[in-house]
Amino acid sequence: MRLHLLGLPHTVTTDAFSHCAFTGKVKKFAPMMRPIGYEVIHYGVEGADCGATRYVEVMTQADQHRLLGHDNSDPTKFHGDDANIGNPLYVEYNERLQRVLNTNVQKGDIVCHPFGHAHASASHTHRGINVETGIGYPTTHFDLRIYESLAWMHWHLGKHSRGGSAYEWVIPNYFVESEWPVVETPQDYVLYFGRICDVKGLPTIVEMAKRMPEQEFVICGQGDPTPYLKTPNIRYEPPKHGLERGPLLGNAKLVLMPTAYVEPFGGVAVEAMLCGTPVAASPFGVFTETIQQEQTGWRCRTLNDWMRAVELAPTLDRRAISAYARGRYSLEAVGPLYDHAFQMIHGLAIGKDWYSFPASF
Repeated sequence: MRLHLLGLPHTVTTDAFSHCAFTGKVKKFAPMMRPIGYEVIHYGVEGADCGATRYVEVMTQADQHRLLGHDNSDPTKFHGDDANIGNPLYVEYNERLQRVLNTNVQKGDIVCHPFGHAHASASHTHRGINVETGIGYPTTHFDLRIYESLAWMHWHLGKHSRGGSAYEWVIPNYFVESEWPVVETPQDYVLYFGRICDVKGLPTIVEMAKRMPEQEFVICGQGDPTPYLKTPNIRYEPPKHGLERGPLLGNAKLVLMPTAYVEPFGGVAVEAMLCGTPVAASPFGVFTETIQQEQTGWRCRTLNDWMRAVELAPTLDRRAISAYARGRYSLEAVGPLYDHAFQMIHGLAIGKDWYSFPASF
């Protein structure tokens, strides 16, 4: 079966953009699906490197920079600000993408949309089947959908006041185990790793740091850290990419994710746990699925909860935390879930519908 994998117009599918969750999903997709027997054709900006069977260059990096108005060289800029389907980059990219999809996609092929509506304007004239493969965004477009978490699927069902469908799935994000080495004896810092802004919970970290002056807190990611460097025990690190991320997460004694909104997946939590690092997170959203209370971390409500998690972090079994994460979120664990969904979807094209598809368990 052939999968056509659509890369993001405003990034390049390489480790240099690994801090973009959606680019990361594109990059790891082919190494997950090719061993199962799929042909994966990647469409994207020049320079992509993701283990695909074949690469189709939709746009050069020079054209991307010209249409964006910058060259992606500012390490603190949040790349999501460029993810605007109405901007000149997206308009031009999708016009080109539509032409190559019309040429390459055959009947029964699956076109994978890791960024959903971003490529919708390019995807209504080819002969294949459109599937949103990992919904972690608020606006869906196609009928066949794979969500990142139960929490996010239910958020969408509630948003649209509708029931579910047998052809909607929940499949978690997936990770390369070797990128996340297990650290059994961490250093003494507490880490926040992600976009630096209020909605991600940075004010909570500031309050913790004020009351725990002997504890070092590290904040690392895209954005302006200045408003949060309120105490001498808060240290800033610029964004990390690729294999730089594992040691930073693994050597933390605890990772903090005090997200203020309903988090669709929160990949940093799983990345930390793959390294054996416990996670303290908000008590809602995906964290109700990914964090085992008092075993792999804590879901915190009050300031004292957050501070207590710092104190208790050394008591958890870091080997057990890593084993839990690897058993659920490795490429080998998640790939078969995608395979089953794709077999059902392909069945629609060859006459195996709801009445005739074999049992799934």
